[in-house]
Amino acid sequence: MNKGERKWPLYVGAVTEYPDSLTVPRVAWGWESAVVVYTSNFTDRGNTTNSDIGKALENLPLYSRVGVGLDTSRRLHLHVNGADQGIVPHLSLSGPCWAMWQLTDDKSEFKTLPVTYFQYPDPMTHVW
Repeated sequence: MNKGERKWPLYVGAVTEYPDSLTVPRVAWGWESAVVVYTSNFTDRGNTTNSDIGKALENLPLYSRVGVGLDTSRRLHLHVNGADQGIVPHLSLSGPCWAMWQLTDDKSEFKTLPVTYFQYPDPMTHVW
């Protein structure tokens, strides 16, 4: 995010609908094909669960880098400014998926960056 008033947080997630089939603008809350991370909860295919996984999205400074990624077990990770915020709980995305973000009217400039591949720790031996 390059410019913004920080009035509303940025929401990010993943969607399993092919991007060309989506109607924009569209609010992601409640999508059956999306997982969306908010500051105090997340939605998984329309079901909301309280969680602090997105707390780092609350007060993002300008020029923040925010992203999501899937590990080899297809669990969704949230990344904020290079730090893995952890796994979005109870999540299993099947098939191809695409990163998505929900911008609010207080964000005046936003830039997407090329895909970066992360090397995640082995989930069987790493303590989160």
